Amino acid sequence: MERHLYGGAICVNIPASYLDASQLRQIPDNQEVFVEGDSDKSIVIELLEPAEGNEPARWHYQQLAEDNEAHSAAVSSIQTLSPTADTPRLPPMTRATLLTGIQTVSKFNQTTPATVSVLLAVVHLSQAKTDVVITLNRPLVEGVSEGIEHMAAASALQEMKLLLQSLEVKDWSLFAG
Repeated sequence: MERHLYGGAICVNIPASYLDASQLRQIPDNQEVFVEGDSDKSIVIELLEPAEGNEPARWHYQQLAEDNEAHSAAVSSIQTLSPTADTPRLPPMTRATLLTGIQTVSKFNQTTPATVSVLLAVVHLSQAKTDVVITLNRPLVEGVSEGIEHMAAASALQEMKLLLQSLEVKDWSLFAG
């Protein structure tokens, strides 16, 4: 389902099962947050200053871990994405990376930390001097078989790829400083 973000300046396809969290709580102006009601999965799209250094996904992931006050944060993989295949609706020189990681965080005053699978994509829009950071969070359930967990991870990766392939800037004046 196509969603219009930031007043329609950016469009992206987000599954209909995700609700706009701004209908439930206050969301910062630089974020768009969507939650899947009964699964605790979420999609967060942020407009951020470009990452420092030459590993933008790792840098933003570390910032996320600090913001989440994560007990632990491990990176499983980082891959460079193809502008033509992975972000076809953005300018051809767009740089994007995808990080897969695991964080252990305490949410909503829980006493037992939750283990969360994190897919974090960083789309660097050099002409806008902005990183679009898309984070797909998926809680891992203890005791679930490895085969089911592998299928869930593959599904989350496919969901992220569809988000990236549909990401389009409709109004570049959003980034005018």
